[in-house]
Amino acid sequence: MIGGGRCIIGGCNFVEDPVLDAREVQPQWLPSPSSVVRLIDVDEDDRNTRFSLWRIPGRKTLLHDGRQLHLTSEIGSSRVRLLLSTGLCEGGSFAFVVSAGADVRSAWAASARVRVLLSTRRLPCARRATRRPTHMGLLHMRALQALDGALSGASQREIAVVLFGADVVARNWHADGELRARIRYLIRRASALMNGGYCRLLHGRS
Repeated sequence: MIGGGRCIIGGCNFVEDPVLDAREVQPQWLPSPSSVVRLIDVDEDDRNTRFSLWRIPGRKTLLHDGRQLHLTSEIGSSRVRLLLSTGLCEGGSFAFVVSAGADVRSAWAASARVRVLLSTRRLPCARRATRRPTHMGLLHMRALQALDGALSGASQREIAVVLFGADVVARNWHADGELRARIRYLIRRASALMNGGYCRLLHGRS
């Protein structure tokens, strides 16, 4: 559907690039969910409600849809999404717009979180991982990497070089050796996960 100069397909404001990784895509849904906070510029000269893009932590991306700016900031594993009116500027007074709909409470909570970010003098840092990955986590990762290699046409020896290094393979690769058996096991394990075994992970079973 085309209206107001915008192309609306499947509930999205923009058509996403199908080549992008799913973790990189940032669909702009219509209507915007309650987690998206809308900010507009106001005339009141209130020093306590000044907008500052640089007070918002994280890696930021901006997108203009012809009417307003879509600001997305990635903070660790979470995202903050804002809709900014074109009149809003750095250091200017602003106000939140909260629609009086069924999601008014969640929309207000999202606005309150953004208000804290904008009023914090010291920028919060993204939480860093303090624990090493678990044995099971490494096993899943290597299994999926091995399966990717096998599906791409790589030999078992080539997969072993990628996972464990050329020196390890040069020392330990044999026709019936332990390292080759380990690669075979990883491929079988990942294939089982791909063919429905991943459902066990949802119930805490590995």
